[in-house]
Amino acid sequence: MLAHRSLRLESSGGKLLPMRLLAPEAVTLEAALAGSTVVVQEWDWSRFAVLEVFQAAPRNGGHVELLQDAQSKEFLVAKVMPLCWTCADHETFVKTYPEETEMPWRDVCITQYLDQRLGEPHVCKFLGIFRRLSKGQDAGGGPCDALQEGEHCLVLSYCRGGDLFTWLERSRSIDVVASREQLARPLIHQTLKAACSVHRLGVSHGDLSLENILLFSEKALLPPDIRLVDFACACGPRACGPRGKSPYQAPEMHCCDGYCTVAADVFALGVVVFALVVGNYPWKSTKPNTCQFFRYFKEFGLRAFLVRRRVKTQLSGLQPLSVVLSHEVIDLLQGLLCVDPLTRMPIPTALEHEWFQQV
Repeated sequence: MLAHRSLRLESSGGKLLPMRLLAPEAVTLEAALAGSTVVVQEWDWSRFAVLEVFQAAPRNGGHVELLQDAQSKEFLVAKVMPLCWTCADHETFVKTYPEETEMPWRDVCITQYLDQRLGEPHVCKFLGIFRRLSKGQDAGGGPCDALQEGEHCLVLSYCRGGDLFTWLERSRSIDVVASREQLARPLIHQTLKAACSVHRLGVSHGDLSLENILLFSEKALLPPDIRLVDFACACGPRACGPRGKSPYQAPEMHCCDGYCTVAADVFALGVVVFALVVGNYPWKSTKPNTCQFFRYFKEFGLRAFLVRRRVKTQLSGLQPLSVVLSHEVIDLLQGLLCVDPLTRMPIPTALEHEWFQQV
């Protein structure tokens, strides 16, 4: 069931050379949400050496590259997006894709705003947005090749620890869910802190998921150093319509009225917590009449849902999650995954939950 993946960006420490951007004081949240706060620069092949292609993004025809900066010797990443997807600017993108909620220029500008304007420590370092012609590009290769317009490259610092999806894949060797709870607890606490910090700056992420939460270091640091990435679905306090990946979408996203985006982020974080401690998603989708797991959860509640959902253990065979999970983490999940956004647990309250007080 754990089959979701998205474009992964990673970051690393070290001294990074500044690039030509708008003055930080000129960047406002409103302008960043409007995708109008960056200066696109020309790509310098002599500066950036492409070491590896990390991951393809079939949805928009892009990919992620590992780079090395010839000037600073730092490792970086580039989120590479074809111009037929990004268009020349945000305004053109909105006209070309009027129904799209994932906006590349908003990702670029919100990342710049949080990093350079506010110094938010829970996002990757923003190094710039560049335009380049694809080296060795030829006709007939892909859906955008006929345009021969090249691509935009969002360059960020590099996170050696990978994303939480990768962490979860590695944790599958852990047989006892209780042991996974213990290992996941510091990751979850720091992820909640990161989301809370960004919310206090007026930004709701809109696409919180295992793939968009990165570990700064490959070392097992305590507390873990978390970075949030991919702000293409970011927005202010209110929004309309679904955004983000299907398992993480708050149920109110599927209603015709607008919803509180902070509360929607909290629901997505509840799915993150569930996946990390259980090792799988609770459901495939929250869209009405789509997934029987979510339908049962919505009708009968979390505790009844956990009685029905079972996990295989080597010692005891199939066991219901209601038995395997601790009472404390069940209580935390009940608060974060509350169907009613008005009674959903706020992140500051979650950070003080008794589950985090356990050793």
